Amino acid sequence: MKPTRIILSLAILFLTAQSIKAQDCECPEVVLENESVLNVINVSDYAKFLNIEGFKKYSNIKYEGFGLNSPEVREYTLKNNGKHIRLYATYGRDGNLIKGRLIIKDSRLPRVIQDYLVTDNYRGWTMISNRTIVHDFNAETTEYEVTIERDQMKQTLLFDQFGNRIERLAHS
Repeated sequence: MKPTRIILSLAILFLTAQSIKAQDCECPEVVLENESVLNVINVSDYAKFLNIEGFKKYSNIKYEGFGLNSPEVREYTLKNNGKHIRLYATYGRDGNLIKGRLIIKDSRLPRVIQDYLVTDNYRGWTMISNRTIVHDFNAETTEYEVTIERDQMKQTLLFDQFGNRIERLAHS
């Protein structure tokens, strides 16, 4: 009976040690959950841009310089210029957004704007580019700039967040 007890005790000790060690394991699931990458910015992401704290979970956004609430810093700036996206945001010492602008080039336009572009007024015109402009990461300030072309003539059309034609961009 004594060898069986020893083996049973060792098995329990071994299993207990493994389960304790498993608590410290950085399993792939945990790493993926804690290290998100910000690649695309959707309307649902705008709230994350209202304060610098919203970026902490993203592994591809690096913090350099002084920390938040540092007396040496008056504001923080976030910039990104990519092929289809331009981002500029300024944050105060407290980390809250002061001003921001997101420009997305050649993205899918809202259906109401697409429908407008296929009316008889624009028959024969081809869209050659578009920009979606979001001010202060607020969907209600979204504006659209659409460039169309026909017979080497170009025209730029501007729309508000509802797809209504406007004369000029409100926040330019």
